Amino acid sequence: MLSIAGTLFVAGAIAYRARGAGWIVAAALAASWIATMPVAVWGPAIKPDLVALALIVGAVLAVDARRAALGGALAALALWAKPTEVFPALALVVFLAMRDRRGLGLGLAAGGVALVVAALVTHVPDAAMFEHVWRWNQLDWHPDQAFLLGFLGILIAGVAFVALAVIRPRDAVGAYALGAIVVVALGGRDGATVNYLLDILAATWFALATSAPRIATTRAFPIALALQLLVALVLLNPLGVLPGRAISTGAWESTDNARVVHDLPGAVFPEDAGLMVVDGRPVAIDDLFLWSRLHDRLRDTLILDAVRGGAFNYVVSEVDLAHLDTGPLWEQQRWHPALVQAVLASYRFSERRGALYVYQRAQP
Repeated sequence: MLSIAGTLFVAGAIAYRARGAGWIVAAALAASWIATMPVAVWGPAIKPDLVALALIVGAVLAVDARRAALGGALAALALWAKPTEVFPALALVVFLAMRDRRGLGLGLAAGGVALVVAALVTHVPDAAMFEHVWRWNQLDWHPDQAFLLGFLGILIAGVAFVALAVIRPRDAVGAYALGAIVVVALGGRDGATVNYLLDILAATWFALATSAPRIATTRAFPIALALQLLVALVLLNPLGVLPGRAISTGAWESTDNARVVHDLPGAVFPEDAGLMVVDGRPVAIDDLFLWSRLHDRLRDTLILDAVRGGAFNYVVSEVDLAHLDTGPLWEQQRWHPALVQAVLASYRFSERRGALYVYQRAQP
């Protein structure tokens, strides 16, 4: 509910900012933002991304309205919800330093108070929080992966990005866009996905909303934007709405997959722990990707020993583990080679049920 509320808040703010062009244009512009693939997929997800996005967007609007104290408090809460929002927040700090020194002091003071209050109300930072949020997220960064994410962003909203470059906003939205570009660059980190595009999409649409009166007088841009969204839908099929096409990115687990796990008796080790959570069953690893990335660093053999010893009745994956090298990159990142070897040594492939590969414990 909070994620959906955050999504609707940003969309409403885009529409309100574009109201000078008429409410039909404003509503269409807000709807086109919701229709972009990352927003459509992550908007209703049980994730902090859209909550943080709503907070940082509120901070941008507050700074733009010369309410620096409110902007500082909202920006602090945004980075508390999602640490990568520190870069848009820093961009707002630089903007205030250049435009409003008094506002800068108020914003920093309010931000500091907001962080203290948030820490006390939620969870005072301790060693465990530092380990989970900071140390465990110090993962490898790959320039080619950042480039591919940027290219994907062009496929999703290239027309809007060109418009942003033409508009070149010099207000708080422009500062937000610069911070958002840094967030996109961080998308080269292992495990990053299209949610790293959310900030740049929000900044772009706010810039478009500011120029909505000009946009309303031309037909070329609305048509180009509509075609862009259609192309992204056809190429990526993010929600599985196109028949006969596999969902290529951003999909959440289907109810069919949940039924597969529900029907397997005994202890099950699934690639997606959520399949166990919805079935009310205990979870061995809550995040297989992160475990695989940290295995060589932490040298935790508890799970490997359990798999080698046949502690699970079944292992369920979303890829053929015997041919993992031909699978998608994100699958190769999820499954550590040592874990794959352990599964193939102690389990035999049983059957494929829908999109899932079921491996059954080998009989001694």
